[in-house]
Amino acid sequence: VGSHGFSPHPTQWQAFMLWIDSIDLDTFDVSTPGLITSDWWRGSDKRNMWTQHLIYFCRQHALYTLYVNLPGSETLAAHMREK
Repeated sequence: VGSHGFSPHPTQWQAFMLWIDSIDLDTFDVSTPGLITSDWWRGSDKRNMWTQHLIYFCRQHALYTLYVNLPGSETLAAHMREK
């Protein structure tokens, strides 16, 4: 999941938000085996990395993110300050 240009289906986003409200963000372990983002999450303020929570939620509910691969390296959204 990339947070720039991310546009989830409203029904799934609402389910995610309800789930987020139901857990303790400081203690619930949303690490996902094999993902570097889990290491980042462990070393960060747990409340400020919503993307790791969404990765975990999607894994638990067998949800996927599709990305557009446009010809000519065009994009629907870009983060021009990204390094």
